[in-house]
Amino acid sequence: MSQTSACSFTVATLTFARVSTNDRDGLIRAYVGEGQSTADPLETFGSRAPAQVLGLQTLMKHICKNGVGHHAAVSASRTASVLSEASDTYLSWDVYHHCG
Repeated sequence: MSQTSACSFTVATLTFARVSTNDRDGLIRAYVGEGQSTADPLETFGSRAPAQVLGLQTLMKHICKNGVGHHAAVSASRTASVLSEASDTYLSWDVYHHCG
């Protein structure tokens, strides 16, 4: 269910995903997960998507230990399970599905 704040920002469920290559080992790695967008104000420039992700420290540890980037694609959907299954099953990618 979406909720609109005073500044007309829609708060909604979101899916995030990042795909990276490990050229040395010839691997494609990805992580996917879900969260909730927030209407928190940001004093910054450019594109941004403030969000609440449960278990964020666990996700960040995975990102740092595996050398994958922290910038991710974001979709206003609940599709992490589908992305994880399809990437693993049909593309044989190494996928970390963050469940918070």
